[in-house]
Amino acid sequence: MKLLLRIAWRSHRTQPLLALLAIAGIALGVTVSTAISLANSAAKQAFDQSITGVVGRATHHVVGGSAGFSETVYPLIRQTALLHGGAAAPIVEAEIMVQASAAVAAAVPGASQRRVARLLGVDPFAEAPFRGATGALQQGRAFPLDRLLTEAGTVILSRATAVTLGLPGDTPQAQAPGGFLSIRYGTHERQLRVLATVDDGGDALTRASNILVVDIATAQEVLGRIGILDRIDVQLPNAAAIAAVTALLPRGTELVPANKRADSLRQMTAAFHTNLTSLGLIALVVGMFLIINTASFAVVRRRGLFARMRAHGVTPGQILGLVLSEAVVAGAVASVIGVVAGIALARVLVDLVTRTIGDLYAAIPPTTVSVEPAIVLQGLLLGIGATVLAAAIPAREAATTRPSLALLTTQPERQLRRVLPWLVGIGGVLGLTSGAILWGMPPTITYGFLGLGCGLIGAAVLVPPILVPCVWLLSLPLRRTGFTSPVGVLAARSVGAHLSRTGLAVAALAVACAAALGMSLMVSSFRLALADWLATTIAADVYVSPPTTVAARAGAAPLDAELVTRLVSVPGITEVQPKRDAQATVIIRGQTSTAQLAAFSVPPERRSTFIARPEFSSPAASAAAWASYDAGGVIITEPFATHRNLAIDDQLTLRTPLGDRTVTVVAVVVDYSSDQGCVYVDLQQYRAWFGDQEISALGLRISPTTTPDEVIADLRTMAGDRPLAIIAGEKMKAASLTVFDQTFAITGVIRWMAAGVAVLGLIAALAAVQLERARTTARLRAIGLTPVGVFGVALGECLYTGLAAGLLAVPLGVGLAAGLTHVINRRSFGWSMELVIDPWQLVLTVALAAGAALCAGVLPAWRASRRPIAEALHAD
Repeated sequence: MKLLLRIAWRSHRTQPLLALLAIAGIALGVTVSTAISLANSAAKQAFDQSITGVVGRATHHVVGGSAGFSETVYPLIRQTALLHGGAAAPIVEAEIMVQASAAVAAAVPGASQRRVARLLGVDPFAEAPFRGATGALQQGRAFPLDRLLTEAGTVILSRATAVTLGLPGDTPQAQAPGGFLSIRYGTHERQLRVLATVDDGGDALTRASNILVVDIATAQEVLGRIGILDRIDVQLPNAAAIAAVTALLPRGTELVPANKRADSLRQMTAAFHTNLTSLGLIALVVGMFLIINTASFAVVRRRGLFARMRAHGVTPGQILGLVLSEAVVAGAVASVIGVVAGIALARVLVDLVTRTIGDLYAAIPPTTVSVEPAIVLQGLLLGIGATVLAAAIPAREAATTRPSLALLTTQPERQLRRVLPWLVGIGGVLGLTSGAILWGMPPTITYGFLGLGCGLIGAAVLVPPILVPCVWLLSLPLRRTGFTSPVGVLAARSVGAHLSRTGLAVAALAVACAAALGMSLMVSSFRLALADWLATTIAADVYVSPPTTVAARAGAAPLDAELVTRLVSVPGITEVQPKRDAQATVIIRGQTSTAQLAAFSVPPERRSTFIARPEFSSPAASAAAWASYDAGGVIITEPFATHRNLAIDDQLTLRTPLGDRTVTVVAVVVDYSSDQGCVYVDLQQYRAWFGDQEISALGLRISPTTTPDEVIADLRTMAGDRPLAIIAGEKMKAASLTVFDQTFAITGVIRWMAAGVAVLGLIAALAAVQLERARTTARLRAIGLTPVGVFGVALGECLYTGLAAGLLAVPLGVGLAAGLTHVINRRSFGWSMELVIDPWQLVLTVALAAGAALCAGVLPAWRASRRPIAEALHAD
């Protein structure tokens, strides 16, 4: 075995480029998988830490609507919880923008950047059972308790938060120059002085890097919620305690299990993480093709060596052991390289992932990629295992084939052609399975991706049987025009003559291009649908709202009533459309959940286009729907209807301060602002039900003689130093599309990585083809074919290969886009849209595949044209 290993090492050393190509192919497949897994996991952990740090160790929460509830209920709840052996603590919280003071910003690089954080107002006397970091304050381990209670405008940070903000995390900041933070909530800004940084080791609050802890009175003052609580955390050890606390709850509040609330927050991002993982799996499928290609190539290029070794007495078992040992070593080396590269790539991807989560769901702090042993082990096992499995078939072929047959390059082709009927059958079965899963199984996202995956693999299996007729059709125009050049004929026929290599390469390239095309068509269709929706939804000339922390979600901070009065007095404003965004508890078929409410009045001139659905196409149906809406009905968005299985005329119950109110769904409308869905309520009805007179945003119509820029300038003058988000309607549409483009940037990165993986695999396959037909090429050279002709044959084969892959990718990509648009999007987010097929994208896909194949084939073609004739024919 030592001698065999020496021979193998010498073979690799004489052709280092080919060995490096095989290792690079395996490493790239591992890199893609590892990077996506690490980035996804890091963003998910940051989101979970933010949730856990706020929720603490409570068993239940007393919660109300967006406006909160009176703090007068807290003493009774706390007393009752203590009597039953539990605990209770009041909480006031909100998402804020935070920035270090000017002095800190000047002294600490990076501290001047504004970041989103969560302000957590607590009662330090009641906190010990819930959050260890604030409990440490009560026990005097971190900082004197009396200063947090008695000094106004003071804040305590976890060490992780201090580091995130660029503050020194190891010393108290009470006397340090510049130990202040500037926070902004809605239209108000406030300076908070840092008392201490806390790290009690292991508590979720101290690990979270976006939480500021203040006394509850400070939080109420800063947020403008004097006498109001957002929730009460309680620990209730038994059913009797739960029943006793429930009996004390006023109308509009409820007791919910803490794990249910945390799970509902996590479920917001569950579909996003599932989609991202599935995109990674698409890249991984392409990577598996690549690994199989490169591993096979490593065996194919030494078929003659193995035959001579067999002729000199080496046993089949020794050949098999040698090849598998090489596969283990190559897989291990490539996997280590791939994991290291994947960690580096994940640091780039994690910013895209966290930004997308921040735009769609909730603000999470900047996060770093941690090297998780499980994901590293997954990458190593993927690379080594896939390489060994990929090498097993050609290794068995090399070990069991007679030496005389092993020297024949036609032997693998004969074996492949015997299994072509089986491939057709397998592909057909997978296609039928895909249809059965998509239309016969429960409509969940998991089954959706499983069905698309079966269809994708089934299409890839069908590529080798379809490739020869596809190339024949591609060459037909040349033959009809009389172009029968030997170079063109040889190029077309060589694709089918080496089907065992080109079939797999074309399958990998076709799947990669189909994935890129499918995602591109889905994203472009979504963008067109979003643009049409924005055109009908954004009807006002100017919009005014408090600055929000999450781009795609309305903030909870209302506009000051006094400020609203001054703003609407600006000259040139002809119509004011107020809106209130809120949260409320809804009960649907006995199930309780939280829903977003949007309360506004729809002007009569907009009503004909607001509900743009076929069932409301007649004036009578539309008028009846709006009459029901004005009388107390609600309009729900498609995501809300999809996730909760609601339809027109169904009923749901809203929990209000005046008691539960059952309302009827009068219409379901298209909405792309949130994948969680929303309930639209008439503003006057909302104010009557909830007693909430606040305004979250203003839509302003202006006179024809006034421009939006003039009104915006007057509004900013009227607002003074109060921060406001004031934007023209047309600019809001453009800003929304910009957010959309940023949100889907991650999908573009993934699909281009998948295409890159396929191109590298194509290089390996084409190099293997040139090696296999080296003697055939030499004979052609001997009878007069020039090196330029050899180069032309090789590139012509690449062109046919790329065109075939592109043409096969078009129907596969369109089918994938239809699945993503009508199945995955619908099940994941509840959005419906029409699939718009852009012909230019189809042409670009074919051109991309052909160009990629040509680029991949330049090096193998150049090497084939430069190979000496005698060297290739020395074994004849």
